[in-house]
Amino acid sequence: MNINKDITNISLKEWHSLMQELHVNEVQKHGVEAITEKRLPLTNGHKSYRKADIYVPELNLVIEVQKSKFVPKDFRERNEDYQSLGLRVIWILNKERWEPDSMQNPELANESDDIYIKWKPFRAELGAQHTYNSNRYFIVDYWKSNSNITIYYCLPTADGMMYRKLDALENITRELTPKFPDAKHYGGYTWAAPRSKEVFEGYKLNTTISSNQTIPMDFIR
Repeated sequence: MNINKDITNISLKEWHSLMQELHVNEVQKHGVEAITEKRLPLTNGHKSYRKADIYVPELNLVIEVQKSKFVPKDFRERNEDYQSLGLRVIWILNKERWEPDSMQNPELANESDDIYIKWKPFRAELGAQHTYNSNRYFIVDYWKSNSNITIYYCLPTADGMMYRKLDALENITRELTPKFPDAKHYGGYTWAAPRSKEVFEGYKLNTTISSNQTIPMDFIR
């Protein structure tokens, strides 16, 4: 099939449907059944059922396609529910879920690697002292201790798509100016006073990069 070369401009729903179609077709090429929007009942789950984007029963596998923002609690609970059914999960995450702090923070502009910083958690009682931790960090941190999930970041390119598979994390520390969220997290108030630098923990990501229409089908072999 022809991929929309200008994939960055397609809507969330179109991107989601395209990812489903591409990966179902690729799985089926290997003679393995793949079912979209499969309702999976749960006995002791966080919900009564989960609807898998792609369900591969022969491999006890779910492939989830995600572009919209995650709430960390939802990401964790989805994985726990699938795990309770004995299923592995492959996540295909849009670029919006990948962009590391090293691409957003000018103080990390010289980093040659993908760096995610663990900012201090939100604590209202600390007033201007608290900082903001992105959901992107949560995804990476969750993956570190959950070997039953695989994460691919899908990045659009001029020719189609590139996938970055998360392979390993390396613990790091960096001295940085505390990062604050925008005003909406503080009831419209913004902090005017400059902040001194502090040492923050984080991760350096090691990824395998492939330029394909779909993620590599190594899990079928």
